[in-house]
Amino acid sequence: MEIRRVDEEEDERAGAGFLDETAKWEKITYAGIVTCTILSIYNLSKGHPHHEDPPDIKPNVVSCTTLTKALIPVEKFEKAMANILLY
Repeated sequence: MEIRRVDEEEDERAGAGFLDETAKWEKITYAGIVTCTILSIYNLSKGHPHHEDPPDIKPNVVSCTTLTKALIPVEKFEKAMANILLY
């Protein structure tokens, strides 16, 4: 492996390219910030539609008596489970 010493002139050229690239992206960043700010101000200043309020929706409430009528009696459930377990 060869170790090469970099002379000062070559070092300055490499550093100058890096500084030029950094300055370029700094300008692009500032232009992007300005552009996004202008676009957001423009979009937020435009009007937007207002719709009528939706109709009130009443919840479908099931009474307790309806639920108790729908439940299976315990004896029938136990019989059904016993039949299932026998097979």
